[in-house]
Amino acid sequence: DEASPSGIAVTDDDIWMTALRGERLWQVPIRPDGKLGEPRGHQLDLGRLRAVTVAPDGDLWVVTSNTDGRGDPSAKDDRIVRLEVD
Repeated sequence: DEASPSGIAVTDDDIWMTALRGERLWQVPIRPDGKLGEPRGHQLDLGRLRAVTVAPDGDLWVVTSNTDGRGDPSAKDDRIVRLEVD
């Protein structure tokens, strides 16, 4: 209920997963020893998240998916949202 993963992107420091049902962006840290840290869910208030990719500048692009009959569509859907990554 919290995940329902739909997309994944990998950076040097983290694995990022979008979730349709859970409507979250999940961050899984990659530790220096190569093992994975504790997953952390980010509630973005964008609704269902379909995909994530790393932008050329290292930020993330996230695609919303609320007009497929399962989400709660608004006039701003579906769209690509840029998220700054620290």
